[in-house]
Amino acid sequence: MNKFIKNENALTCLLVLVAYAFSVFMRFYWSMWAAGAGENIWQDVVMITSNDGYYFAEGARDIIAGFHQTHDLSPVHEALAQITAFFGGILPFKFDLVLLHMPTFFASLVVIPIILIAKECGETMAGFFGAILTSTTLTYYNRTMAGYYDTDMLIIALIMFLCYGLVRLYTKKDFTSLVVLSVSSVLWSWYYFQGVAVTLIILGMFFLMVLVKERKNYLMYFGIILVCLGNIGLPLWAMVLLFAAILAAFHFKPEFVLDIKALALLSVVVVAGFFLNGLLEQLLFRLTFYFTKGATTAESTLHFFDVNQTISEAQKMGFWDYLVRLSLSRVTIVFAIFGFLVACVKHRVLLLLVPTFVFGLLGFTSGVRFGIYACVGIGFGFAFGVFWLLRGVMSEKTLVRNVATGLLVVLASWLGYEVFKDGFFVLFDTEFIKSDKPTGDVKFKIVASAIFMLVSLGYLLYLAASAVKLGAVRVVGKFAAFFAILMCVNFNVWYIYNFKASVVLTNSEVVVLDRLKQVANREDYCVSWWDWGYPIRYFSDVKTLVDGGKHNGWNNYAVSYAITRQQVAAANMLRFDVEYTESSFKDKANLIYDKRTGNIDYGMLPSNVHKMLKDHGYEGKSSNMFLGGDMFRKDLKLPPKTRDVYFYLPFRIVNIFQTISLFSWLNLDDGKPFNLFYFDSSDRIVQEGDHFVINDRVKIAKDGKSAIISGTNYPLKAFVRTNHNEQGALTKELLHEDKESNSRLYVIYMQDFNRIFIMNEEVIQTAFVQLFMLENFDPELFEPVAFTPTAKLYKLKR
Repeated sequence: MNKFIKNENALTCLLVLVAYAFSVFMRFYWSMWAAGAGENIWQDVVMITSNDGYYFAEGARDIIAGFHQTHDLSPVHEALAQITAFFGGILPFKFDLVLLHMPTFFASLVVIPIILIAKECGETMAGFFGAILTSTTLTYYNRTMAGYYDTDMLIIALIMFLCYGLVRLYTKKDFTSLVVLSVSSVLWSWYYFQGVAVTLIILGMFFLMVLVKERKNYLMYFGIILVCLGNIGLPLWAMVLLFAAILAAFHFKPEFVLDIKALALLSVVVVAGFFLNGLLEQLLFRLTFYFTKGATTAESTLHFFDVNQTISEAQKMGFWDYLVRLSLSRVTIVFAIFGFLVACVKHRVLLLLVPTFVFGLLGFTSGVRFGIYACVGIGFGFAFGVFWLLRGVMSEKTLVRNVATGLLVVLASWLGYEVFKDGFFVLFDTEFIKSDKPTGDVKFKIVASAIFMLVSLGYLLYLAASAVKLGAVRVVGKFAAFFAILMCVNFNVWYIYNFKASVVLTNSEVVVLDRLKQVANREDYCVSWWDWGYPIRYFSDVKTLVDGGKHNGWNNYAVSYAITRQQVAAANMLRFDVEYTESSFKDKANLIYDKRTGNIDYGMLPSNVHKMLKDHGYEGKSSNMFLGGDMFRKDLKLPPKTRDVYFYLPFRIVNIFQTISLFSWLNLDDGKPFNLFYFDSSDRIVQEGDHFVINDRVKIAKDGKSAIISGTNYPLKAFVRTNHNEQGALTKELLHEDKESNSRLYVIYMQDFNRIFIMNEEVIQTAFVQLFMLENFDPELFEPVAFTPTAKLYKLKR
C-alpha cells in the first residue's frame, strides 16, 4: 500500500477516481428525490430541468431517426446532439434516461484537469480537495446537476483541459503537451464554438506569461497558434486531419515547424480563418447581447422590445448578493480568493486560471449564468489556501506554526459558527431514524451520512494515533484544516439537498403535447411562448415560431400579440405569422447564413409585420392602424392556408403574462408602451378584516364587489371562481357581476391553484384569459384538442 501511495501517477489516478465518484454520487440525489413525484415522470423516467436541453434532445432524436424536416430548426449539427445520439444509440437505456444522467457523468469530468493541473504544480492533494469542492460548488452544481441537460455539463471541464494543456506545455515543454493541447483545443471549439472569447482571454494571459519568461521559446508560440487553429471553425473531421498533419510534422521535423516562416504562415491561416468564419462578428454579437440591455431594438422602421430585458440569467445584481449565489458562505469566497492569489504567487503558471475566475466573479455585472466560470477558482482557491496554511502548521519554526494554526482555527471556527448558527449542518443526517419506509432521497442521505461519518472517524483516529509524534499544536492545526474543508463541503451538500429544481414540463403538461403528436403532421405549427418552444418540438415533433434561440423582439412580437390580444386578432396573427414564416424561407434575400456551418440563422429572420403592413396597404403609415384596427376583423384577408396551426397554453404563462405583454403592447412606430395592460396576481392570500390581501398593493373585498389598489377603492365589474372537477372539466361560478357598473376591473379566482387574479377590461378579453382561464373560445376561430388543468391545446380553424 505504501509503495502504491508513493507512486505519484498511481496516487493521482486513485484521487481522480475518488473525486469523480464523489461528484457523480452527489448528483444522483436530485433524480432520486424527483422520482418520488409522479408529475416529474414521463414514460417511467424523470424529465429534465433545462428548457434548452430539449433543443439538443430534438437534434439527437433526429440523428438517431436518420431524418428531420426542412426548416424545422432541429440542431442535428450541434456537438451535444451528436454526442447524445452516439450514447443514446449504444447504451441499453431509455433515451430520456440518457438525457437525465449525461450531466451527472459528464460534468464530473471537471475533477480530472483540476487534479492534473495541481499535480503539475506539486499540489496534488490540494487539487484533489479542490476538485471535490469545485464539482459541488453551488454555481457549478446548479448548471450541471442531474436533469440539467445542456452544454454547461462539459464547458468548464473542457476549458480546464485546455488550461491543463497550456500549463503542461509551459512546465514540461514536450510533445505530449502539444498532443494534450491539440486534442483539448479541437474538442473545446467543436463542442462550444461560442466560447471563443474565453479562449482568446486565456491565450492572452498565456502570451503575457511567455513574454515575461519564455519569449525566445518558439514552442510556446506554436502552442498558441495550435489553440487558435482549433477555433477557426472547420468541421471536426477537417480539424482532426489538420492537427494530425501538424503534429506529425512536428514529431518528425520539429525544427521545420518551429521555423519563424512556418509559424508566420500558420498565423496567416489563423487570421484568415477568423475573418472568413465570422468569428469576430460572433464575438461582438455575444458581448453586445449580454452586456447591453436596451429597452427596444429597431428593425428597419419598426421598434420592437429587446428580449435582453427579460432574460433573468443576463440581469445584473449586487456584488455581495451575487457572492451568495456562488457559495452560501461569503467567508468561503473571501478565503478562496485569498488562497487563489497565494497559489498564483507560489505557482505563476496558475495565472492561466485568473481570466475564468475573474470572469466568473464579475458575473454580477453581466448575468448570473457566468458564475459557473468562478467555480474552479472557488474550489481550488479554498483548498490551496487551507493546504498552504497546513504547510505552515508543519513548519519547524514555532512562530510560523502557531500563526498558521491560529489562522486555521479562526477559519474553521467561523465556518462552523455559520453552519450551526443557521442550521446548515447536514453531513451526519439522522432523518432515517424517523422514517419507517424511507424514500429514495432519504436512503441517499443515509448512505451519504455513513460515508461522511466513516471518513471523519478515520481521520480522527489518524490524528489520535499521531498525536504524540505531531504535538498538540500540529494536531489542532490539522484538525482545523480538516474541519474547515468539511464545513465547506457541508455548505455544498446542504445546497444539493435543498435545491429542488423543477422539471421543464410536468406529466399533465406533456400529456397534451403527446396528444398533439398523435393528431398533427410534422409540417404543422404549434405556437406558444418561447420558453416552451424546444419542449414542444421534442415531445410533439412539429414546428414552432419562437424558441430559446429564436426569440428576438421581432420574433416574439407575433406570439405575444396572439397570447395577449382578443381571439379574432390572435387567430389572424397566428395564420399570418405561420404562413409568412414559411414563405420567408423561399426568399433567399431574407436569409442570413452562419459562416461556420453554412446553415440558415433562423433567429435573424426579419419581422413578418413589415410584410403584413405592405400587403394590406399600410406601408409608410402608422402600424397601429393595422395592428390595432384591421387585425380585429373576422373578414380580414389572410394568406392561403398551407398547414394546421395549434395554440398551446400552459398555466405557467400566468407567471410571465405581464412580461409577455411587453413585446406587443407597444407602439411599433416609436417603441413606446401603450400602458393599457393591468394584470396582478398572487397565490398567498391573507385575510385582513373584510378584505383578502393578495400583495402589498392590492386588497379584494370578501363580497367580491370592490378592490383597494395602492390605497384607492375601486368597484369590480365581476368576480369569477373557477375549478376543475374530478373528471378534469372546468367549472365556473360567477360570485359577483355588476352589468351597470362602469368599472373595468375583473377578478378571477382559480381555486385549483389557490391563485387570484385582478385585471382590467383589455386583459380579460385576451386569448390567454379567455381560452385558458375561462375556456370561452369562439368556435369559428378555435377548436379544443386536449385539456388538462395545467395545459390546454387549441387548433386554429382559420
